[in-house]
Amino acid sequence: GAEIAGISGTATRALVRLFTTLREMEFGEEQVPLSLRDLFKVCRLARSVSVVDLLQVAMKVFPSMFREPDNRAKVEKLIQKELEKFTVKEHKEEKEAIDEEKDEEEQEGPNDAPLVKAPAGSHILGDTRQTEEFVFVSVSDLPETVDRAELRCEGRHRTFVVTPRIEALFEQLQLCERTHEPVLIVGPAGCGKSEAVLAYLELRGYGCSQVERVTLTPETDTDQLLGAVFPSTTKKGTFGWVDGPVTRAYTEGKVLLLDDISVAAAMVTERCNSILEVPPTLHVTENREPAPRQKRRGFWAIATMNEADTLSPALVNRFTIFRLTSEDDGRAADVLAQSCLDKIQEPAMVALQGEPTCEFTEQARYLRCISRLERSGTKFDLQQLLVLRPVLTTGRCSRVPVIAGSLLLEHVC
Repeated sequence: GAEIAGISGTATRALVRLFTTLREMEFGEEQVPLSLRDLFKVCRLARSVSVVDLLQVAMKVFPSMFREPDNRAKVEKLIQKELEKFTVKEHKEEKEAIDEEKDEEEQEGPNDAPLVKAPAGSHILGDTRQTEEFVFVSVSDLPETVDRAELRCEGRHRTFVVTPRIEALFEQLQLCERTHEPVLIVGPAGCGKSEAVLAYLELRGYGCSQVERVTLTPETDTDQLLGAVFPSTTKKGTFGWVDGPVTRAYTEGKVLLLDDISVAAAMVTERCNSILEVPPTLHVTENREPAPRQKRRGFWAIATMNEADTLSPALVNRFTIFRLTSEDDGRAADVLAQSCLDKIQEPAMVALQGEPTCEFTEQARYLRCISRLERSGTKFDLQQLLVLRPVLTTGRCSRVPVIAGSLLLEHVC
């Protein structure tokens, strides 16, 4: 097709051979989720059209399409085997030939900021360690003994611990940012999907005004996404159309973050199909508009969902899927604990030692929430921390009042 025009014959054969092999393989009870959309997706995401670059992108895209971990590992093993067929010399020669024929033009992020390069030893963070809201701490860059003073955040800043799994997600998001490919992040409840996306966007220079975030529920309807008719705020007794977050993001060139997309009704999520196409389109028929809306450059759709949920194949197929697993790096828990305020750190860790034993994901969620509330001015004693533990470690609460003894607060997971 036209979307793979310009790819060398060697690269085309290698990619098609891999795709065909995967389509013909057996994956137990799981059906092969790959389609031609995914083949073209790899071509769009590749920075060049060399064999190795295409296969490396395929390594990030194809395995995540499978739900079962064993099947993902099986796909990764096959792609790795294909990569090993091409030597460093062959890659270099092919890339030099391609560079002579084509001067690749790359699309940059907001405010003409260059794409984040990952200098040796500093990973994807580059030289950036603090933004307006976050202080980024890479676990791999820290010494064995962490200095508490180095992790202390002043004011409203929050420590964001970049573990290997977060770093991998950042690299995957960076891959899709160049072409604004729709992204779906799948993972267990409470593993930090949304916070990781927001941290990445701030790291890349997207301000709050450049992000439209919507948390979907079973009660969400299309009016809440696309817009509706409301009473006028300027003329009494009149009504007018007001764009919703999806329409605003599309027409104003913003990032659209759809949290928990899988819990909304199918008729609501399917309404988003057109904005996930390549190229995207949006026709607001709800407002009886005769022509499609004009998309502004910069529009990028990102969604999250829990791994236990499901989406229609038609919707899933439009996304590039990345998976964020539960954190299994105990070192990150120590860094999170060190980043809490001095007065709250010790009793918070004591509260976590009780029964039943908390998994790391639950510990990390608890420490993040307590630290955030402490910085907002809420004071705790040990008894209150113990009462809050089962609430803050479940991952099921969301903007609901929580009462712990005499403490009344609003918790945001």
